[in-house]
This record gives sequence, C-alpha cells and structure tokens, in this order.
Amino acid sequence: MDPIEEVLTRGVENVYPTRQELEKVLRSGKKLKLYQGFDPTGDKLHLGHMIGLRKLRQFQKLGHHVIFLIGDGTGQAGDPSGKFTARNKFMTQDQLRQNAADYVKQAANIVDFKGNISNEKLSQLLPDYNLLVLPSEFETFGIVIIEAMACGIPVIATNISAMPEIVSNDEVGTLFNLGNIEELTMAIEKAISKPWNKQVIHDHAMTFSIVETAKNIDQMYNKLL
Repeated sequence: MDPIEEVLTRGVENVYPTRQELEKVLRSGKKLKLYQGFDPTGDKLHLGHMIGLRKLRQFQKLGHHVIFLIGDGTGQAGDPSGKFTARNKFMTQDQLRQNAADYVKQAANIVDFKGNISNEKLSQLLPDYNLLVLPSEFETFGIVIIEAMACGIPVIATNISAMPEIVSNDEVGTLFNLGNIEELTMAIEKAISKPWNKQVIHDHAMTFSIVETAKNIDQMYNKLL
C-alpha cells in the first residue's frame, strides 16, 4: 500500500477537515508537525496511547516532525473525567517526572526520539522550529537561548538570572515572571502569531559569540588597568 494512503486510511475513521485536503498537503512534500498529549498520572502507557503513537510513527516515517507532549498541569490533579476519587489524587513533581521518564522509555519502542545529538545536527534541526520556550526556575547563563537565537528562533523565557540580559528586547523574544502561567500562555499565543525577523534575532545572538565576548572582556581589562 502507498505510504500516504496507509497513513490516511489504516486505523482512521475520520479526517478533518477532509481526507482529500490532507492528502493534497502530504503529496505536496510539505512537512508537518504533529503531537500527541499525555497525562503522566500513571507509570505505564496503555492500548489507547499505542493507537496514536503508531499513527505518529507512520507520519515520522514520511519525514514529518512528531512531538511527544507530556503535560504535568492536569497530572498534578489527576483525571477529572467523571472520576471523583481520581480528582482528589494529587501528585508531586517528582512523581510526575518519574512517570514521564517511564512514558518516554515505553514510547521509544514505537517513536524515534532524537536523544543526544551533535552540535552540527542541532544546527540543522533548530531552524525547523518556530519558538523556544524556557520556563526554568533556575538558570546560570542559558546557552540554549543563544543557540536558538543564532538560528533565528524567538525565545520565551522566565525573567530570572541572565535571561533579561539575553532577551533584552521584544524583537528577539519575551520574558514572563516565574510561576505566572497566565503570562506564559499569553506570551506563547502572541509569539505564534507575530511575524518575527529571523535575521534580527540571529544578529542579536551573535553579540554573545565567543569573539564578541572576548572583545568585551578585553575592553573591560583595558579600562581597569
């Protein structure tokens, strides 16, 4: 069976808006980004998860980018879908992270994860992304932000440590206050619809390059001495 025909029909009941429209996109060569969300309130994936993962794997084999999304927001309060006892089950961040790690190990039997990659490969992957979100509670410098900006990717980061120095204007990204989920949500929604200038973002990142940093240190020493 034709791979595109298989992804459109095998295990599929409906395609929205239409199968014809999706088939047209797939056959055009355009690469899509797809995700499946998981609530890490347990430590094992079940059959229902597998159906979606196998479909993601089919898209992955066609060269599309798939995202294994684990959300710990609902995970902290359990599943509210009509199960009163589950709603009262609260889990710690450590429990959720352990469950998430278990999910990734199990899903790796179906979906290919990038894992540790070289700097060369990273520079090839990053330009395909639209946005970097770094909601860290603690950072020293934040080299991952510089790497993303060097590829022209705008950044949303927590307003901590060195982040304000790096994300210093709204042409390269947005900062939000630690723990403020509403601010983070609004920043992501705004960033998705904003027409960013990738060259401006790249040029800003280059001000933190080794060469420029060395020049700044040299100038500082000259002033002090």
